[in-house]
Amino acid sequence: ERLNRLKFVDAGFRVEGNVFEVADDHEIILFRIIQECISNVIKHARATKFDIIFRYGTDSFTIICEDNGIGMNIHSKNYGLGMKNIVSRSILIGAEANLEPVTGGGLKVSVVYPKKSL
Repeated sequence: ERLNRLKFVDAGFRVEGNVFEVADDHEIILFRIIQECISNVIKHARATKFDIIFRYGTDSFTIICEDNGIGMNIHSKNYGLGMKNIVSRSILIGAEANLEPVTGGGLKVSVVYPKKSL
């Protein structure tokens, strides 16, 4: 809502599936991952559209952050500190971070948090 109010980017948020609790000590780490995604969109992506999706499955919780910005070379392991933080924080809680280019430009960051980590 704040991104939309500031007219910085057209931002969207949606929740899919049946919501379940995440471990308290992992919740803050997931929050920091989302903050990092938002920060990267604001600072680097030059995006006009940004979406966050919380997808609850039977065996996992997936956070998807997708923009239509300039993207990045995902094949280079020389990511900036922000992307490295996303990956390392994901590993810390037993989740998996995936970076994918978006057709037509942009980046999709998916963090898959297995339900067994609860």
